[in-house]
Amino acid sequence: QTWGVSIFLFTAAVRACLIPFSISQNRSSEYMKALKPYQKKIKEKYADENMQNKAIGKLYEDAEQNPLAGCITSFAQIPIFLGLYRSVTRLAAEGRLDEPFLWIPTLQGPVSAENNYRGMQWLTENWVDGVPSMGWEGTIPFLIMPVVLVLMQSFTMSVLQPPVDDSQSEEEQEQMQSTQKILKF
Repeated sequence: QTWGVSIFLFTAAVRACLIPFSISQNRSSEYMKALKPYQKKIKEKYADENMQNKAIGKLYEDAEQNPLAGCITSFAQIPIFLGLYRSVTRLAAEGRLDEPFLWIPTLQGPVSAENNYRGMQWLTENWVDGVPSMGWEGTIPFLIMPVVLVLMQSFTMSVLQPPVDDSQSEEEQEQMQSTQKILKF
């Protein structure tokens, strides 16, 4: 059996099915960015925060935009990926993923039934003379995977990130960058 290839292809197919949601999310984000100068004018025009909120709400209504539309599509995807995660975890619990894939010695990972297939005990406990319990040749392949994932996520975010919005304050830009760093990990 080749579970690694199957999991990869299934995940790619699910991501392909979710492309319309991503496009909708990006389109909504672009519309919201186009409304930003109008929001700024409204904030300059009205000192009262209540009036600002009403005017911005009317702007969204006239433009037929929902400021939460981008978030809704993200939340809709969460159950799909949780389901994928749970199914892979159950396959591991049944011992059906005990096969190598690429550089990883076993798809089950370095965890076991004793820790409910979770945790870092495989890395933090039972070291002998500076060598982890699985030995370095068994541990390093599993440590490479998070590095590869962070690099791939960084690349994806840099490719898909829209250009810097000049209307954003320096504080907003710093907040966006720090949020992206957190999301990578």
